[in-house]
Amino acid sequence: MYLDFSPLNLGDSSFHIVGLKCQHVVAGFDFTYGFKGLGNMQEMVSDSNGRFQITTISKLEHNHEKISSTIIREKLKLGEVHHIPLYLDDYYSIKGKVVRSDQLNCNESIVTIEIDHSYYLPKKGSYKVKVASDYSSSSGTIDVRNHNTGAIEVQLDNSIMHFNEGNITLYFIKQEIGEQKNGKTEEYDKMSIVI
Repeated sequence: MYLDFSPLNLGDSSFHIVGLKCQHVVAGFDFTYGFKGLGNMQEMVSDSNGRFQITTISKLEHNHEKISSTIIREKLKLGEVHHIPLYLDDYYSIKGKVVRSDQLNCNESIVTIEIDHSYYLPKKGSYKVKVASDYSSSSGTIDVRNHNTGAIEVQLDNSIMHFNEGNITLYFIKQEIGEQKNGKTEEYDKMSIVI
């Protein structure tokens, strides 16, 4: 992130952190600010004059690769959701609200989940997922077809659970590989994205 102010003017009331009466700044070890990015986290400690606390997040790596939001977005773009726990110690997840739940038969149901448009979804394809609420969880499949979503539908496998309206978390476990037909990969058509 780049903020356009001089590190020497950190105490100036026009500085965003001071102007917002921030009490605690948390940023990565490589965060820079000011004209040409001359300010860094070490300078911020001295420039703050004790007006707010500062926490610097140290560098974390996996296989000599810096763990960052950039690498997580790249894994999502490639559909490599199964690699994300190696970086975050957990699966990539999004939160939503169940707006509809239909039982298809004794073992399958479909849950429609309203999600925020700002969530970054993995590349188009079918994914094994886990849906969890405060009281229950189930595995299922989602077919990401569109990234301008307002709601998604998840087909729950071997589930007799009925998710009522409420908040849930959707964990992306792994991308499913489609079946080969005429030399092209056919995606599973179990789920659809609702706009």
